[in-house]
Amino acid sequence: FGYSRWLREDLSLGLKVAVLEGDVSTSVGSTVATNAQGIVALRVGMKKYGPYSTLRTPTRPYVSLGAEALVASADRTSATVGGVSVDSQSLGAFGVVLGAGVDFLLGHRLMLGADVGYGAVTDFDEPFAGRRNYSSVESSVSFSWLFGKGF
Repeated sequence: FGYSRWLREDLSLGLKVAVLEGDVSTSVGSTVATNAQGIVALRVGMKKYGPYSTLRTPTRPYVSLGAEALVASADRTSATVGGVSVDSQSLGAFGVVLGAGVDFLLGHRLMLGADVGYGAVTDFDEPFAGRRNYSSVESSVSFSWLFGKGF
């Protein structure tokens, strides 16, 4: 989920929340266990659209730069005849994302976008889901509804 606001015709500010990883599992035997874990990325960034010649066309290439925080959380609960055990883990990491993409204006109110980038993120203090480092290449496709009059 995201929100962008054009500050100028060639510059936009955006906020984005994305689920990078999520898993829920339950096992039943002599012990009943439930595990839930996930990583959420919270990002704020800027898009700088291409040369002025592309601003009046339906195809708008851009470069982007952003800062992000990763929040990882895991909860494990197990119950046996002897008692209940609850274990929680929360971790955080910070980083930057550099990318490039293109937006396609499909009309006055609709826009389709595609981008690719690299997110360089600090390591978690301890392994989460078997990894400490979640730096990686990222890609996305977006569909946008445009509000307002535009430029």
